[in-house]
Amino acid sequence: MIPIFVLHEAGCLDVKILSKTLEGKLTVCLCSSVEDDESSTSTDSNLSIVKRKNTTIIFSSRVCSDVELDVGTLVRIHPPWKEVSIKGKDETAILSTYFSQI
Repeated sequence: MIPIFVLHEAGCLDVKILSKTLEGKLTVCLCSSVEDDESSTSTDSNLSIVKRKNTTIIFSSRVCSDVELDVGTLVRIHPPWKEVSIKGKDETAILSTYFSQI
């Protein structure tokens, strides 16, 4: 389980893309966790950003080419995924195989 994100339906992670770069056939995004907030007055389906540490998520567009991975997009990451350590840094990245836009 990933301690910096809130798990949603069926163990999925909901994230908001903060920045995006293309690295070959992979899309590397800096993402922030999103959780339901019943007290929110937002019109975006009552979703708000959790103030937690951001993390890098690597997406393969070959799997879900119909999902627009643009800055500001809300994405649901479906299991399985893999956490990998970033060499030389005290960080991890998530390798995402299955994802969908929310």
